[in-house]
This record gives sequence, structure tokens and C-alpha cells, in this order.
Amino acid sequence: MSSDPSNSRDGSLDQAVSNCPAYDRYELPDGATGALCFDVLRKAGLAPASIGSPINPIASCEPFIGRAFTVKGVADDTISADESLLEWTRMLSAAPRHSVFVLQPGDHARAYMGELSAHALTHRQVAASVVDGPCRDTDQIRALGFPVYCSGVTPRDVVAAWRPAVFGGAVTIGGSIITCDDLVIGDSDGLCVTNRRNYNQLVAGLEDALVSENLVREAILQGIDPHTAYVRYRKF
Repeated sequence: MSSDPSNSRDGSLDQAVSNCPAYDRYELPDGATGALCFDVLRKAGLAPASIGSPINPIASCEPFIGRAFTVKGVADDTISADESLLEWTRMLSAAPRHSVFVLQPGDHARAYMGELSAHALTHRQVAASVVDGPCRDTDQIRALGFPVYCSGVTPRDVVAAWRPAVFGGAVTIGGSIITCDDLVIGDSDGLCVTNRRNYNQLVAGLEDALVSENLVREAILQGIDPHTAYVRYRKF
């Protein structure tokens, strides 16, 4: 993760797309969770960021991982309804396959994710959406099963009131700085963020941690004292 957003190269949509023409697909080992990812990264000294309440998933979801595609927006009371929707849909069309769409809208006045947008991102094989603001159409999004993280709900939309402004730059979400070089890992517990160069180390650590965690779980289910189980496996 970038420690200084001023060091990022904020750019236009065209620049963002040309800089990131395609995203690799990242996967987690079976059984890995967001919490375990955080534990492994912390133990390795990689200083992961964690994002939890008030930015919450609108529904339970399976663990996912993807590279961030960041967008920063601004309120604009001069933009027309048509222009605002042209900008919104163009933004959705730019989200790379396998990415996690990360939006810092700049306020909490409107819904920045809804049913049609969730369908569009799902069709583009985007892994999830993270919005530091409200969303709407939550029942429909839950039924779709697309992971959406947001800070609340409102029926108000972005029409004639907001536009995306910066693509591919550093954004602050829930107090954590996220760039397009970061991986976003999520599940029902919240989000974990780390630089994508840490991926191989994360996967190797997860494979070891899953073995140890399973041994501790089996020991506890067999009635072994939790302290004894920890001393034996050094995992809890």
C-alpha cells in the first residue's frame, strides 16, 4: 500500500485503462478467510490494512481476492442527468476483469452502488465492489450474490449530482490508503489490503496456517484444553 497519496499518479479514465489494460486473476487456497489472510500477513511483517465497520458487506459472502481498481469522485450540481449517467456507465465499463472496484465518492449524500451497477460489474467478472459511501437496491444485490461493501443505505442516486473525477490514483477507504497496486481481500468479516507483490508470500503462509489451524480445531473438538492446544501447535 502507498503510505502517501500525493505520490500516486492520479489520472484520467483513459490513462487508468492504458496503465492497467488487464488484471491478473488472483486466488486464495480453499479454506482461507480474510481473518487468516490478515494473520498471515501480520505475522510476516507485511503490515496489512484492515477495513471494517462502518464499511460493511451488505450480505454474507465467500472469501475473494482481487487487485484494486480505484476511482475518486466529486459532487457536481452543474452536470446534467444524461451526462452524469454517461460518466457513471463509462466508469463501470472501465473496471478490469478480476478487479475489485474501489470507489471514494467524496461524500455520503447519495447511493454509489445499485442493482444495475452490480449486474454490470458481475458481468465484467469484477470480484467485488467497495464504496466509502451508501448504496441502494440492497435486496436485489443480495439476491444477485455480488459482494458489495458500503457505509450505509439511501434511496437517492447520483443522477445530475455527481461524477467520477480521478481514476487509478490513491484513495482512502475507511482510513486506509488503497492504490491500484494493492490486493483487496474480503469476506463476511470485512476487508484486508496488501500490496500485490506480497501475493506469493501470502499464499505460502496460508497453506502452512491452514494446516496448523486445522490441527488446533481438531484438538479442541476432541476436548483438549485450548491453552494446551496452543502450546502444542502455536496457532490460535
